[in-house]
Amino acid sequence: MNRRSFMGKIMVTAATFLFPWTAQAQGKKGIVRQDGIIYINGVLAVVGDEVKPGDRVETGPGAKSVIVLDEDAFLLRENTQVQFPDESTAEKVLKVISGGILSVFGPKKLVLDTPVATIGIRGTGLYVRIDQGRVYACLCYGEADLRSKQNPAVQERLKTSHHDAPRYIYGQRDGNLIEKAPIEDHTDAELIMLEGLVNRVPPFGKEPLGYQFQ
Repeated sequence: MNRRSFMGKIMVTAATFLFPWTAQAQGKKGIVRQDGIIYINGVLAVVGDEVKPGDRVETGPGAKSVIVLDEDAFLLRENTQVQFPDESTAEKVLKVISGGILSVFGPKKLVLDTPVATIGIRGTGLYVRIDQGRVYACLCYGEADLRSKQNPAVQERLKTSHHDAPRYIYGQRDGNLIEKAPIEDHTDAELIMLEGLVNRVPPFGKEPLGYQFQ
């Protein structure tokens, strides 16, 4: 067994220990974990409910949810609203309206649309949080193109392997619209958990530090 395979087994084992419910969630789709109130298209939802392309999902105060949609998996924080891509459209757009969402995607082109910026991705791990007047975005690994809505000429192309370039992207502002940021509000263990739900291992090669949402 090579080192990468060995480390991958360690990380998956660690994530299973930190998130023991994942053993029962393997192979399942839709809402696979829920803590608090969650709605699908305005209707109260529970674990096991299907999430379809084009659906709008919302978590309530203090709530969290894990959703699996095809080869992608998502962890929604509290007070989060997202609308999943409509498969009938040529360009696939995931709308992040409020709150925070940690996502892992299979190999595809996709655009995350936020109130102040768009983020074009190509098979990545990504955390996005909507703040007042700005968006926090951490490309945990993969490739992405950040573009300001205030000034589309302001953009940045990123390629990272392990939280290398977190960014704040601002709306109306006189200064820089894209700035460096610290790593905030998401963990390696959560990424390992999400990737494990879709039978993948993240590309970074170390054991996770810290966890949330047990």
